[in-house]
Order: sequence, then C-alpha cells, then structure tokens
Amino acid sequence: MALPLALVIALALAWSGYWWFMFSKAKEEFGRWQAHAEDAGVTLGCGSQGWGGYPFRVEMDCEPLELSWSSRDGTSEIRLAGLQTVSQVYDPQHVLAAGASPAAMRSLDPGAGEPSFALAATYDPATASVRFDRHRPDRLSLVVEALRADITERKHDGAGDARVTNISADSFDLHFRFVDPPRDGRAQLELASDGSAVRAEGRGLVSALGEPLDLDRFELRARADRVPYPIDNPDVALRGFAADGGTLTVDRLLAKSGPVSFVARGTLALDKRGRATGDLTAEVVNMKGLLSKFERAGKIGRTEAQLAAGLLSFLEGATTGDKGAISVDMRVKKGKIYFGPFKVAEIPPLF
Repeated sequence: MALPLALVIALALAWSGYWWFMFSKAKEEFGRWQAHAEDAGVTLGCGSQGWGGYPFRVEMDCEPLELSWSSRDGTSEIRLAGLQTVSQVYDPQHVLAAGASPAAMRSLDPGAGEPSFALAATYDPATASVRFDRHRPDRLSLVVEALRADITERKHDGAGDARVTNISADSFDLHFRFVDPPRDGRAQLELASDGSAVRAEGRGLVSALGEPLDLDRFELRARADRVPYPIDNPDVALRGFAADGGTLTVDRLLAKSGPVSFVARGTLALDKRGRATGDLTAEVVNMKGLLSKFERAGKIGRTEAQLAAGLLSFLEGATTGDKGAISVDMRVKKGKIYFGPFKVAEIPPLF
C-alpha cells in the first residue's frame, strides 16, 4: 500500500513541477509579448491582473484591459471591462478568451480636442479562440452575441457636429487565419465573417448609404494577399498593406434583406489615401426591390429606377443561370461604390 501511495505522491509532485514550469513560461511569454508590442508602438495594460489555473490550466484575468497604439495620425485606444484567458498546460499555443462588456474604442488626431472616431458597445460576453505559431497569433475566431454599439464620428480635427450611428446584431462572428508561411514579412490571410439580424441607422450611416441598413443575414469570405506579418501595430500594418499593393479577393459577399438578396465577388485594394478601389460582380435576386431601396435612399430617381427595372427584368436568369437573378458589374473608385452607372454608397478612408 505504501508503494502506490508514494507513486501517487511522486506523480503529483512531478505534475505540480511541470505545471509550475509551464505557468512561469506563460507569464514570461506574456511579458515578452508586451515588451515587443511596446517596441512597435502598442501598449497593453491591466488595471488588475491575476494568474492561476492549477492543476491543469493556465489562467489570466485582466480587469480592465486597455490597449493603445500610436501613428503619425494620432492615437487609438481600446478598453474592455475585463478579459479572461485560459489555456491547457499541455497545449499552451491554443488560448481561449472571454471579453466582458462594455467595450470602447476611440481615435484621437494630433491637436484635436475630441476624438474623430469613438465606439461604445455592449454585448453578451464575447468569446475568442486564438491559435499561436511561434508565439504570434496564427488563427483567430471571435463570436459576439446581442451586440449593441454606438459609433460617433467627427471631422479629423475633432470640430463640428458629431455623426452618430447605432448598430445592433443578434450575432456576429469573425475568423481569420494565415494560410501560407510568411515570406519577406508578408503573408496571405483568409477571412470569414457572418452576421444575423444586423441593423444600423444614424447620420453617419445615412451619409454613406442614404437609408438605414437592415439585413437578415450577412456573409463574407475573402483572402488578403501581401499582409504585413507579424501584425504588431494595426495602423502600420494597414498602411503597409496598401503601399505594397496588397489585394483583397472577395470570394463571397452576401447581404439578404427580406426578399432581396445580393451576392458579390471580385477584387479590392486600397489607394495611398486609404480609399477602397476595385471591381465586383454582383448577382441580385429581386432587382426591383433593390432599385426601390436605392430610390428611397435618394441614390437614383424614380424614372431611372423604373426604367432600369424594366430593362433588367428581361435579363433575369440570362446572365447567372439562376431564375430571378441578374448579374451586375460594380466599381469601387476612391471609396465610392457604383452599382452599374449609379453611385449608391461611399466607404470612408481606412486611414
């Protein structure tokens, strides 16, 4: 009886030693990552921080979490009420996380009194799964439910009236992964996103779309080439992507609102001022309904809408092979989106 007991004690001591080793290593890696991020202009701080998880996990709590980074255009900050992370000691490269509500983000231009961009959001606890490769994020999955957010925009100097957009979604998820080994500091990134019951309204959105957004379903499947790797500073990475001629290949962009559905494919890029440019091909079901939306938004006149609907009705199914669907070419130039000959929306510069 004494021998089995001694063996159990020995195994427990050995496992405790192994756990302590992995626990200490995780804390060291976190500290090393913080230092590396600070060298790239990104600061991560915790109001209070706790570590634990014995005997099988490594856990870290950060309340609140504050993340900030700087660029030549100013500073940006993200704040979460709290972040909890956990990993198994035998698989430290896979980290699960939960972000507590609320969250806030703001961007402040140099010399501005008010932020040019501010976001305040509430949600059910957001969950994430992160897979690391050589201590850098390689895959990420983020799921958010019951999202409610307010976005406030101002001119870059912070002056003038604020434009507020209210956004809600029953669910929203985002996934990305690097699919090729990085070469010369660049990699290919696969993106996927889905949303349900996505609603948005307000002055900021209306200026871009002309009317509130109301989607039953949203999907995005895309691939970005020549993405800077690693991504330490988001602003620097975005500018590097544009300067290097990076492209976003949209394999599927679906938007469904009632009887109207829209599926687009094509290629997009960013110009040196952060404006989207490129070409897309869209397959639309219920073109008459979509043109009516454009008419209500003031993007096209009633006569134009009726004429276009009449002419395009003869093409239903002819260009796509699907009954009731019509294929339409779209252009994106300097952030302006053209649906056939009509300018229907505008995407603000990304930097």
